[in-house]
Amino acid sequence: MDKLTFKNYPPTILAILLCVIVALNFGFKVLWGTIWEHKTFGLWDEILCIFFSYSTVLAVFTYINKNCMWKWVLKLLGVCDIRGKYVGKVISSYHIEDDLSKPHIELFCKMQIIQNINAIKIEGNFYTDKECTNRSSHFASFWEEIKKKENGDFDIRYFFSSKGSQLHPDNAKHGLTNHDGVCVLTFNPKSHTLKGYYFNHERFSNGEIYLELQ
Repeated sequence: MDKLTFKNYPPTILAILLCVIVALNFGFKVLWGTIWEHKTFGLWDEILCIFFSYSTVLAVFTYINKNCMWKWVLKLLGVCDIRGKYVGKVISSYHIEDDLSKPHIELFCKMQIIQNINAIKIEGNFYTDKECTNRSSHFASFWEEIKKKENGDFDIRYFFSSKGSQLHPDNAKHGLTNHDGVCVLTFNPKSHTLKGYYFNHERFSNGEIYLELQ
């Protein structure tokens, strides 16, 4: 999240940024020529003006991306504020006692989403009890993407690394070992709910996720 990227910026905004850099470069040339009374610009003058123009835009947008969650900026970028703590449950592909005739195993989940204009970060825990005292695993995202859908909802996709609890009694039974996976969620900005699914190839498991903002 700290590394500046423009992946959430649409092409039109990126084009405007390019125009801003060009305009700043022209402004620095005028200022540079006024201060040093240059009538012509040499190569180093050009390089310094370009450097100051780029550095100014970089500094401003680094600050904005890290610290400013303005609604009009989010709307301009086509994303929304999804920060917060979410609670809910996960229906795993595993069956109770490994018996296909019995219901799927339900796990309970606490998830936290950290966000700035630049990016989002997702992490949380799975629990085997509704009170969320018996943790079975911890997960954290390492690649994230958010995009607005035509109906106003938002698709959130991310890769995650999960660390299974070695002390959990079902560790040996269900292989609660470290693994990576993919999660696809839909965020409803009106109800502040997250619904979707996850899967991983290492344990050949998957599940459905239902969460709401706490």
